Amino acid sequence: AASDLIKSSVEPVLEQYRPVILSSLKFSKLTLGTVAPQFT
Repeated sequence: AASDLIKSSVEPVLEQYRPVILSSLKFSKLTLGTVAPQFT
């Protein structure tokens, strides 16, 4: 019961932040992708 309560309160927050997290991950991949060749 407690885990259901936690899950129901946490999931909406995760859903809200997922696009932000995904876009920041994509951005860091893009940044690393363009910067990495300069180090080789």
